[in-house]
Amino acid sequence: MKLLLVAPRWLRVYGSFRFITKLLHFEPPLGLCYLASSCEKEGIHTDILDCEAQELKDEDILNYIKREKPDFVGITTTTPTIIEAKRIARAVKENFKIPIIVGGPHATLVGKQVLDENPEFDFALTNDCEIRLPIFLKLLWDGKRIEDVGGLIFRRNGETIHTGVPKEDMEFDHIPFPAREKLKIDRYKWFVPGVGERIATTFQTSRGCPLRCIFCSERILYPKVKLRSPENVIQELKHIKKKHPEIGHIIFIDDTITLVPKRAFEIFKLMEEENLGFTFECETVANRIDEKLAQQMVRAGLKRINFGIESGDPEILKMVQKGTNHDDIKRAYKIVKSLGVETRGSVIIGLPYENIKTIMKTVSFIYSLKDLDFAYINIATPYPGTVLRDMVIEGKGGAKLYYSGYDMRRYGSAVIGVGRLKPSHLVMIQKLAVVLFYSRISRILNIVKSRGIKFSLQLLFGFILGNTLDILNKFQKATKKGNKEGY
Repeated sequence: MKLLLVAPRWLRVYGSFRFITKLLHFEPPLGLCYLASSCEKEGIHTDILDCEAQELKDEDILNYIKREKPDFVGITTTTPTIIEAKRIARAVKENFKIPIIVGGPHATLVGKQVLDENPEFDFALTNDCEIRLPIFLKLLWDGKRIEDVGGLIFRRNGETIHTGVPKEDMEFDHIPFPAREKLKIDRYKWFVPGVGERIATTFQTSRGCPLRCIFCSERILYPKVKLRSPENVIQELKHIKKKHPEIGHIIFIDDTITLVPKRAFEIFKLMEEENLGFTFECETVANRIDEKLAQQMVRAGLKRINFGIESGDPEILKMVQKGTNHDDIKRAYKIVKSLGVETRGSVIIGLPYENIKTIMKTVSFIYSLKDLDFAYINIATPYPGTVLRDMVIEGKGGAKLYYSGYDMRRYGSAVIGVGRLKPSHLVMIQKLAVVLFYSRISRILNIVKSRGIKFSLQLLFGFILGNTLDILNKFQKATKKGNKEGY
């Protein structure tokens, strides 16, 4: 029995920001590696095609299928990549009679809709699938009853059936380590501050997050937070070191890696003691880190960290239910920057109850953070399963949904407006905010110092200048129209 797992191309969803995204945020598909290891353990030969990393077109996937003859094709998709996933499935269906299974966050969040709206898919599996995917494939292979597989969506006699939330709940420590060897590992090169280019891999010490941020769907994807033991984490790091000595950098993709500070301290203490030689980066919230923990993280190899800032307006920050405040944020950045760590931060503009004043407070706030090196400036996007989507659909806080489809892009476009601000206004403000943020001389000099001339020229001229010219062009057009668009 042979299975092919496919990760669609995803840089498209970043629109005009795809260039900087590829430079700063190019990660291996860890979820597919977990599925591959679980299927291999059950005797199902599994291969992975990462279309973005391998620069694969549809014809490349078809040629692979023709050559290797897999019995099943599984495609993972997020909401922004659903178009890519559908296109791949359609191409496979037109050329081969192979069952196509879709999975990933989008399938979990929209449920039966993923099949109702996409005839290209034959089946869907929701939530964590390490246990259920091999079980399902064997039942399907043998022509046996599949209705008892939890989290399965399928069609029968013209009806779409969802078997409900899966009951299986494997302890995170018991899941086989991800089959990273199924990837072209050398494709995932990552710039590490103070070190240079290293081959990187993604890594999870936990799944889920108990925070209640209105823009996040994690509580739907993972109703229960799963924490791996520090010992199990170290075992996998040792496994990587032994099996993939070319990997030198770890990208922890936990939503909040210091969610339990004591546990995080223990993990990083063990990393230091084992002296495996990895550098790493991670993401957390500002009120879940202190100086003692940060120092331990640096001793373990921390080189880069991201904090969710979300908004520069105190009332909007409260509204998104992040659980932090601006004092927490300033303190956290000061601590890690004093230890020589590269810092990143993310904000959201265009949230319900926003106006131009609250948005400019956000732009001003991130500009003022002298300890912040790189900023992700996002436009609010109402993903399925989020409180934000419910608020926008109900029109709360002046929010209005201009496009209800799920094939929404993250950067360089907007699907909502708020108050008098239309989607086109938010896009221009986003680009202006990016230009303003990187216009700070100390920030430019720091980028040149840490990244070198080549990267700095790519960022400052290929990206910043491009956005500046776009802003000027749009402003000129708006002026000629008598400022009807309100720019």
